[in-house]
Amino acid sequence: MVRSALYAIVVVGVLAATLARAQNEPFIRSFDTVPLKPAPTINGGIALDGADAWERGSLRGALLLDFNLNVLALREGTRKLGDLIPARLDVHAMLGVQLHPRFDFAVDIPLVLYQADNMVLLEQQGLPVPGVFSLLKPCDAIFTQGCGFADIRLLPRVQVLAPESAPIGLAVVAEARIPTGDGKSFTGDRGWTIAPRIAAEKGFGPLRVLANVGYRFRSPGQFLNLFVGHEFAMGAGVIYRL
Repeated sequence: MVRSALYAIVVVGVLAATLARAQNEPFIRSFDTVPLKPAPTINGGIALDGADAWERGSLRGALLLDFNLNVLALREGTRKLGDLIPARLDVHAMLGVQLHPRFDFAVDIPLVLYQADNMVLLEQQGLPVPGVFSLLKPCDAIFTQGCGFADIRLLPRVQVLAPESAPIGLAVVAEARIPTGDGKSFTGDRGWTIAPRIAAEKGFGPLRVLANVGYRFRSPGQFLNLFVGHEFAMGAGVIYRL
């Protein structure tokens, strides 16, 4: 899975990822520059949760590589100066178990294998800042700082309406993210993140249509004039069974 992430720093002007403007700690960082994560829940898509369930006792395990380009951009007005983190490679160890016909539980343990560091762009603007770490470029305090790790995710899911017996399938996912990542390297938040959402699903023969909508409650983070706080999240996609 390869993506280009959405965050950018603006040298002149202000870009707010979300409204957390009351905070003014420009070097605290403490947010993950890859906000879109894979879905470890039972019978989900790559990055979307579904509403369908498997038989009780079923297990789903996966090891997924997630490669992102242009993760954190630096701009001067409308002119892009470059990317502070040009590339990042994560690996997600995911496991889901169907504990009840309408309830399953999943966990995602992410590791940050590699981050390209281009913080020299800020140094060229007269603002030297520390770089970022990963497993291939570890810091001196791996376990206390969490460098090389991202936030562990716990995802209980309750099926409300089954897709095979209702006009549309519905499920509620109550995701929680444990702050195990390295906020200074942009791989985790400084507190717990709670991200409840509704997953809807409709089948058309071999085609499954998935839609998710929810909200992320999180501790605010900031880097220079980029503010990250609570987020409204939504997405949709299709799965075609060959």
